[in-house]
Formats: sequence, structure tokens, C-alpha cells
Amino acid sequence: MMRKEVTPPMTWRTVTKAGATVLAIACVAVGSLVTPATAQADVYTVGTGIAACNFAAGGVQVEFPDRTYDKPLRLELRTPEASRLKPLDTFYVVRATDVSLTTRGTTPVTSLAQPMRIAYTFNTIDHKRASRMNTDLPITRFRVGYWNEAQGTWQQLPSKIFWNGNEGIVEAESTLGTGLYSLIWTYEAEPLLSNLADDEIRLMVNYQQVKSAVAPYLKDGRTMVPLRIIGQELGAQVSWDTKESRIELVKGKDTLKLWVGQPKVLKNDEPLATNALSDTVVPEITQGSTFVPLRLVADALGATVNWEGKTRTVYIGTKQ
Repeated sequence: MMRKEVTPPMTWRTVTKAGATVLAIACVAVGSLVTPATAQADVYTVGTGIAACNFAAGGVQVEFPDRTYDKPLRLELRTPEASRLKPLDTFYVVRATDVSLTTRGTTPVTSLAQPMRIAYTFNTIDHKRASRMNTDLPITRFRVGYWNEAQGTWQQLPSKIFWNGNEGIVEAESTLGTGLYSLIWTYEAEPLLSNLADDEIRLMVNYQQVKSAVAPYLKDGRTMVPLRIIGQELGAQVSWDTKESRIELVKGKDTLKLWVGQPKVLKNDEPLATNALSDTVVPEITQGSTFVPLRLVADALGATVNWEGKTRTVYIGTKQ
């Protein structure tokens, strides 16, 4: 098999993809599910580092934070054969993915130290098919499922749904590792396991969500984040000069200085040329907290930033 590099959504990290079978996918209806007529697989190396593995043919992305496992793992994402998907009256399977995580000794891994994140895409057509054209049914009936072989049914994972009215993403976290996962629609109103995401901006650092008491926000197209949070996540020491209203972030040999209310920034006492600041987008104090332009601080301290619009997520990368 040919080896090539796969570029995930975040440009700061590439994932080794050991090979792929490129096949045209045709879908056929089988009872209450839709399955591809052919199987295909993508192979990656994951486990000890951060990774985002985008299996486009399956409409799914699997993300791994740092130290998901204590050794490298072989990840194989495959579109399962139709015979593996058992029609059930209670669920509609939109798409499914066979996730295989093995050690180098080919031992299946069924428990992870950190949860992997599984995110499926869907759209209005999927909603119409799944709901049998009853689109008044809530979008929260979508969720990620894990096939429980012993019980012969889908284990429904608590899921978060991002939806803009036309297309969306359903995501869930799992430490179960190897297994058959799917984007499912439930025909039963209970249990309520899916939440519709709000409009707040979500911060992810190395594929782990960062919680903040005060939410980031957009200002003139730029993401503003709490100073203390971003300083901590980037490994910088933060200090504040009350007299000058000056912010100072120190990381390693680099010192970054910014002033509240001013489009001025120094890196190692030299002016830093940047378009991340403007007359209106400058460090500011809001709700008692100091906010700074994320991209400016991240770029200056050696991190990278990517924006994912569907989930309103800012991905910050500090690992090389």
C-alpha cells in the first residue's frame, strides 16, 4: 500500500495514513437503515499524541487528545459490510463506521485512558429520511451509537448536536475504543441523550475542550478569549501592570506585551507586525475579565489556531 500524509482540519498536525482503498460509494436501503454497497478503509497511527482522522467516505472524523493510550495504536476506519448492520424497529442508521484500534501485536484495544471524540456530519436530507419526512420531530433524536453485541442493539452515547438549519454535526466521546459506531436516529422519545449546542464559541486545545467561567466571543471577525485561560493553556506566565494597563505574557525566551485599549504589541521589546489587532479589536476588559485577540497571542507564542464554523469551535494547537 502507498503511504501518504493526511492533513486534518488543523494545519499544525498531520496524521500518518498508511493507505486507503478509494472506491465509489453507492448506498442501498435495507429496512430501517442505509448502508454502503462496498467496504473501504483508512489506516492511521494514533494513541500517544494528538490526532484528527477524517474518514471522508464515512462522513466521520475521529479526534484523539494527547495520551489517549500509553503506546502507539493502529487505527483503521472502515465502512462496514451491510450484513453487519442489523435492522431494528427503534433505530434508523444513517451511516456506520467500523473502528479498529489495535496495538502493534494486533491486540484489540477496548478501553482508552482518554476519550476519543467521534463526529458525524448530517444534513436536511438525512433528517427527512430518518424522521420519515416528519421533520417536526426534534433534531435531537440524532445521536452517536455503539453496537452492543451482547444485547444486540445500539448503545446510545450522550451526544451534542450542532445544527444551522441545513447541515450539522453530531458528536460524542467514547473510551470504548474498538467497535462498530454509527450515526443513528431513534424513533423513541426517551431517553433524552442528545443536546442541541448553544451559540457560544468552544475552545479546544490539543483536542481537549477548555472550560471557562466567561465565554469567548467574536469581535469584528476575531475571536476574543479570557487572558488567564489562554495564558494558562499556552503555558505562559501572565502578569498585569496596573499603572500602564499592560499585559505581559512570558513563555520560555519570549515575552509578549500588550496594552488594554491600544493596538500596540511588543514581542521581546520589538514591535510585532500583525493584522490581528485594529483600532476596534484590542485587549479589553469585559464583565470584569481581560480579553485578548486569540490569534495574536497564539501566533506570537508559537501555537496555531483554526476555526470550525459548523460547531463554532476554535482549535488551538500547541503540540508539534
